Order: sequence, then C-alpha cells, then structure tokens
Amino acid sequence: MNYINRQPFENILRAWENRAPLGNTGFAVDIAEEDDGYQIHADLPGVSKEKVEINVQDNVLSLNVDFSQKREDGKALHSERPSGCIQRAFRLSRNIDAKNIAANMKNGVLTLRLPKSEEAGKRQIAIQ
Repeated sequence: MNYINRQPFENILRAWENRAPLGNTGFAVDIAEEDDGYQIHADLPGVSKEKVEINVQDNVLSLNVDFSQKREDGKALHSERPSGCIQRAFRLSRNIDAKNIAANMKNGVLTLRLPKSEEAGKRQIAIQ
C-alpha cells in the first residue's frame, strides 16, 4: 500500500465517520434517585464553574454551560468537543424542594443535589 499521499489521520477519522454523535444534548447527564432526593451529574470536562449558570424558574431547572475556549493547537482536522454555549433543561417534579437545590463541581463533573420536599411526600388520608 502506498501511504505517501494520504493525510496523516485519514484512517483514524474514517473510523469515526459512522459513530453516533452525542446529538443535541451537548453534554452527558446522569440522574439518580435517593431516599431523600435526586442527584444529577453532568460531565463538563475543561469547563470552570464560572462558565456554568444554574437557574430554576417555573418548575424548570436549566443548566447553561459556556464551552467556548481558545484553541491554539493549530488547524483542527477533526473536533468532537462541544463549543459555544449549550443549555439543558429539566422539568422538576412537584416533590422537589427547589429552594434547597445545591451544586458543586469537581474534576469536570457538576453535581446537583435536589432534595425532596417534605410537603409533597406521601401521606395517608383519613376517611370522615
């Protein structure tokens, strides 16, 4: 085989051609339920906490992330890393205590803790 006229990464790039993209989500999120609440983990590699905005309005939790970065590593041959501003939104259940949502970020992972509301918990109804 003659490899003299091929681009340096042609074989590697061809292997990625049929790979399913992350899609419109922009970043991966896991959601887990615990006894006293929910946890959301969002993968945000290379993003500082100053570039993340978290809001709750009208029972919707929104994550706005600015992935904009200066890329001074030459002309890109292929790029799958997100860039620009990306938003994810989640409709909250009525049993979430939105006033006590907490967030922290460590090693490129944003963790949100959404506690369950005591008021919306299960209760027994007495028959009159």
